[in-house]
Amino acid sequence: MSFRFRLQKVLNYRDDQKKLAEEDLACCLRELLKVEREIETLQEEEQRLLLFRRGNMVQELNINTLKTVEGYDHYLKDSIQQKQQELILIQKEAEEKRQVLLTCWQGCQVLENLKEKNLHSFLEEEKKREQFINDEISLFIYNKRVLQ
Repeated sequence: MSFRFRLQKVLNYRDDQKKLAEEDLACCLRELLKVEREIETLQEEEQRLLLFRRGNMVQELNINTLKTVEGYDHYLKDSIQQKQQELILIQKEAEEKRQVLLTCWQGCQVLENLKEKNLHSFLEEEKKREQFINDEISLFIYNKRVLQ
């Protein structure tokens, strides 16, 4: 007789749920990295604009250039602020997905531990049956020799 875990379908289902949760978390983390890179790019652009301003302070700039630089500076600050808010939301979402993954993982662990215990019990029972059969055979052989 072979071992059959009666909750195997439930374990398979929970394992599939765990894999889906892992994929969701990975997707969320990729999005998080993308937004972080965008923020870094915007901050670098802001630094270049600051250097441009400092380098051109000595020179006289016309009013149109000043307006353009000032407008671009406001645009960069607003963009950075929006991306930082987006980053906070994605971080919260990632934390929620981590919790979902943790819950799925714990559900799988419970069933895997139960499966291990059931397998251990099954092997012990098989060992006892085998020992009983060996005892019966030995007794049969002994009785056959004695009776002859």
